[in-house]
Amino acid sequence: MKKNNCLPSEINTHINSFEKIFLPNNKNKLIKKNSIKRQEEITKVGTKKEVEREEKRNYLTYESINLDEYNVVNEKVRGKVVGLIGSKGGVGTTFIASHLAALCLKKEYNNKVVLVDLNLGNGDIRNVFIQTEPVKDLGDLSSILDELSDISVKNVVEDTNNGISAIFSPNDFKKVEEFREDDIKQIIDILRSSYEYIFLDIPNNLNLNSTKAGINSSDELIIVTLPQFLSIRRCECLLKEITSFKKGANIHLVINRCDSFSAVPLRHIEQFLEIPVSQVIPEDLTLGMMFDRKGTLLRDRKDLSVINSIKDLVYKISDSKNLKVKED
Repeated sequence: MKKNNCLPSEINTHINSFEKIFLPNNKNKLIKKNSIKRQEEITKVGTKKEVEREEKRNYLTYESINLDEYNVVNEKVRGKVVGLIGSKGGVGTTFIASHLAALCLKKEYNNKVVLVDLNLGNGDIRNVFIQTEPVKDLGDLSSILDELSDISVKNVVEDTNNGISAIFSPNDFKKVEEFREDDIKQIIDILRSSYEYIFLDIPNNLNLNSTKAGINSSDELIIVTLPQFLSIRRCECLLKEITSFKKGANIHLVINRCDSFSAVPLRHIEQFLEIPVSQVIPEDLTLGMMFDRKGTLLRDRKDLSVINSIKDLVYKISDSKNLKVKED
């Protein structure tokens, strides 16, 4: 049966015409009354639908989107950015960044946390969470850099199998070669409105836009180094370069594998770098289990000294700003 798409005024016209042509005179009065009633009902329904459409437009315009469901812009939240950078490759920056994020996310801390891999084209965060081919990554924003929004950035956040929100780096550097320093800083700033902690895994090449953006956006900067001569020398150069373009940087020096064979004593490291050591993380041979059980973070292993040391670091960076941290 063909659906009648006539407007209310058209319907009324058709009814009146029908009355004049087909109905006897003694019934015209009754039909006219019924047609007026029907028109009022149609008008009422039309008004109701228009009100519903207007309410929907107002919701999309002013309410934008459910904050609890999508974690979009919330002016009351101003997340803290914690950047981690190694004095050189292989010092454990990604391992520490992943476990810092995991420990901050634990139930007793009750924080919203996101981990961002800024090693563009060469990131390792996905390997920690067995995300060999994530559906989304930072490179997906390359085509809309001039139209970045809270929703578009939220769309590239992956929920990992460990319950951690993360933005992965693409394997193909071509996807992110157009990223400018300001683009990455804008992405980080947008994340501040949705998360209480933003952890950045920053590459140690200071010529990269992602490195500059990560350092300049960080409220707290953790430099990870090994207690070995070459690593310490590189750390000295890194400290000088960072302090030259980020005045007053709040830097935490972390010595990883502090009790390894041939380790330089801590007091000598502090004297050489002219900065106190914020945290030491011991070498733990049992970490081999992480590679046997891929993707399994060790945050619940309270028997491991390395995890307890990283947990101490969580308290130190939290004390620098009054965010929610609870005792066990």
